[in-house]
Amino acid sequence: MPVNHYHSTDAGAPELTGQLGSLPALLDAILDAGYGSGGTAKAGAGWTVAYSGDNKRAYQPPGGAQRFLRVDHSSAAPSAEAPIVRGYDEMSDIDTGTAPFPGSGTDIYWRASNAENSTAMAWDAYVSDTFLLLFVKWRANLYGHDLFFFGDVVDVGGANVARTVISGHSNAGFLNPINFELNDPSDTAQRVFAIPDATMGLSPISCHLTSHFLAGQYIGDSHYSISEETGGVAIRGSRGLVHDNNAFVLGEIPGLVIPWLRMGSRTQGDIFDDLIGGDGRSFRVQETARDTDSYWCLVDITGPWS
Repeated sequence: MPVNHYHSTDAGAPELTGQLGSLPALLDAILDAGYGSGGTAKAGAGWTVAYSGDNKRAYQPPGGAQRFLRVDHSSAAPSAEAPIVRGYDEMSDIDTGTAPFPGSGTDIYWRASNAENSTAMAWDAYVSDTFLLLFVKWRANLYGHDLFFFGDVVDVGGANVARTVISGHSNAGFLNPINFELNDPSDTAQRVFAIPDATMGLSPISCHLTSHFLAGQYIGDSHYSISEETGGVAIRGSRGLVHDNNAFVLGEIPGLVIPWLRMGSRTQGDIFDDLIGGDGRSFRVQETARDTDSYWCLVDITGPWS
């Protein structure tokens, strides 16, 4: 299935704000209904709204394990700016499901804004039939984009198992965007949870993100002291890997490439075709963040993500 990408700069794109219901409304358009009109219209990504409530949704992808993403943007507690998200293996209504990840008693959040108001935030979404990458610049014109994701990872062990992951903030009140600290199980700010295939048991697993090459860095940070332009160096990159806390690799994050070098003069939205090992695919330059710094990653917009 081709990769769909959506941006707050598109004609007719829905706004993302700190008001209740804003995130479900955005995801309704991206994942299901589409937006825009005429020649600028964009169709939804083919996911379904399986269950719906007052500012609550449960989304189901059309492919893979077809597990459910539940988004609850119905309450200002603990924060209207940070809706609660959770995955489920199965659901029977908007408030009932089995094998939740994270488990009961642990909440994670997809930050939509830094204030409970109608100010529109910049966002970018990349969606396949099994995975969603959502970048949100919730500090308006300050800092970079947070990355949130949900869906099936790409198997790297040949077992072809269905392992589904979800990420999110551990706290609804963070002041700045939070990047993933690669290969750091002690990183408790940006959390990753997984539910494995049935052979491993349907219990939620606390995980962390790393890459084939980088450790102790952040997505888009520079591992080397040179930039891509120094000596005409072409960009190399690695896929993001999801590990459990025992270093067992659950799989790769689809579509996401973590550059080995800082991206130099590239800017948000540039299309990049010179990735070494990119197999002729096109990649979109996407801003990430860590606190007060802006970094960059690449997202495969050619697909398929496998």
